[in-house]
Amino acid sequence: MPNILWVDDEIEMLKGHLLFLEGKGYSVATCNNGADALDLVQETGFDAVFLDENMPGLSGLETLEKMKDLLPELPVVMITKSEEEQIMEMAIGSKIADYLIKPVNPNQVLLSLKKILDGRQLVSQAATRGYQQEFGRLTLDMQQLRTWEEWANFYKKLLQWELKLDESPEEGLKGVLAAQKKEANELFARFIANHYEQWFSESDRPMLSHELVGKVVAPQLRDGKKVFFLVMDNLRYDQWLAIKPLLSPFFHHKEEGLYNSILPSATQYARNALFAGMMPASIKASLPQYWVEEHEDGSKNQFEGELLEAQLERLGLGDKKSVYQKVTNLRGANKLYDTIHQHKNADVLTVVYNFVDALSHAKTDTEVVRELASDDSAYRRLVKTWLEGSPLLKMLQWASQQGFTVVLTTDHGTVNVHRPSKVVGTKHLTTNLRYKTGNGMSYQSIGYRCMETSATEGLGLEELKALLKDKTTLLSGHSGVGKSTLINAIEPQLQLRTAAVSSSHNKGQHTTTYAEMHGLVFGGDIIDTPGIKGFGLVNMEKEEISHFFPEIFALSKTCRFHNCLHVNEPQCAVKDALNENRIAPTRYESYINQLNDHDETTHYRSTEH
Repeated sequence: MPNILWVDDEIEMLKGHLLFLEGKGYSVATCNNGADALDLVQETGFDAVFLDENMPGLSGLETLEKMKDLLPELPVVMITKSEEEQIMEMAIGSKIADYLIKPVNPNQVLLSLKKILDGRQLVSQAATRGYQQEFGRLTLDMQQLRTWEEWANFYKKLLQWELKLDESPEEGLKGVLAAQKKEANELFARFIANHYEQWFSESDRPMLSHELVGKVVAPQLRDGKKVFFLVMDNLRYDQWLAIKPLLSPFFHHKEEGLYNSILPSATQYARNALFAGMMPASIKASLPQYWVEEHEDGSKNQFEGELLEAQLERLGLGDKKSVYQKVTNLRGANKLYDTIHQHKNADVLTVVYNFVDALSHAKTDTEVVRELASDDSAYRRLVKTWLEGSPLLKMLQWASQQGFTVVLTTDHGTVNVHRPSKVVGTKHLTTNLRYKTGNGMSYQSIGYRCMETSATEGLGLEELKALLKDKTTLLSGHSGVGKSTLINAIEPQLQLRTAAVSSSHNKGQHTTTYAEMHGLVFGGDIIDTPGIKGFGLVNMEKEEISHFFPEIFALSKTCRFHNCLHVNEPQCAVKDALNENRIAPTRYESYINQLNDHDETTHYRSTEH
């Protein structure tokens, strides 16, 4: 039974109200002055307090202030005869739960209590009932979606229910919604596969990445407005809904829409297309100086500001002053906020903010972040909490004060993966991987030549032959990886013995039992070797191991200590680069494994006798 304290110097006149509340299942204690009220709230655990504003001795406002000092979370309803705005403001400033004007009737009091004590539960119950009633209709609608607009509206419906059920204790119902979302995602993927290519020849299509600036930003500039163009990397629509209330005090929300990011959604393509106003192939053809190929070193989106200026020129807006800024960390964010006033006269101030994308990657790599953002609901809350204390919110407040129109968007979103797997390979490894750019991913960027081959599909064989010609080459690797199969593809007449992957343990079977050299008809020799089980170090000090990792060795020169092993040492340049994703985690793990192998008693090392 909820315990209520009612404080009023004329409490005897409120017996009807007290009896009404008791009849509704509330236990009501009373007192007629502020001093006694303060004693009672310390002695008894009350769920809510009704407090008269006009009392002799300690006034209602004075009592409220002292009560909040004692019990900040205790809900207090202020009751007053006065309608003075000043009193209302003072009461609200003291974080009252509700404000009632005398005379009050019993139903007003009951409604106030239900809002305070039962509000969350009532909202949760209503959401639960609503989704239960809507489930069947949503399932039926899902099977009948035919257009992009229908899919967009359906997604919004699902998301609305997800947000409503955030406060519900019904975990089973949340599981049902999650399954419904999964089914919708699968159907939507088929929809995209069936329609995406057609969109480039049809006029009736969703807005795509390369059309965003022309259709949304440009009209604002033509109307003479200053535009704060904010691109939040990897921001999802549900995260936008979570942070939207934080912006409402500064901006009048005029319009909201969805657009389709081009595929693949890798930054090189999606964001370059956004800023260029062109599809990637057109950027490469028309603006080759701003296009970085997959196999080339360096950032693939380092010319976004230049691409935007070129697009504005094509749109007839070349006279507009354009400023581009990119924020990748807190230090950069603070620096931009400190200097942002310098750009108050810009016609379009573009800011690319990478925090949400960095958070997404941290979820994969960091256990603490993974726990903080364990599901979509927690992920939304985390993004909202970040923005509340971020320099970005202060920048947006500044933009409002300076009269900027804010266009906030993203380049792509993300899907929360419940059972993630780390895969190291090339983009041709499997069609089930999200598209990744580059050959060999981590190795080509550090100076190794990488080549994709397939003995079964004939991929890269001619290029490999040219590389082997007139050389002596040794193939090494685990049993069953395809060394002999690859040699047979190069020289079919050799007919080396091979075996399929074992069906019992899903591992390669050992077929080559000794090393053998074979001549190649096009020139050169190739050595086929038995499969190996492990790799060890021979005649190598542990301080030398990093020398064989070019990217680690290059950075080690700037470590604080000349003999740094890059494990736990302070001011380690290698660890800093790892945290900033300038070194592939898989490469660092390989280095650590070799380092640990050195310290094992079973390591491979030659011995002099």
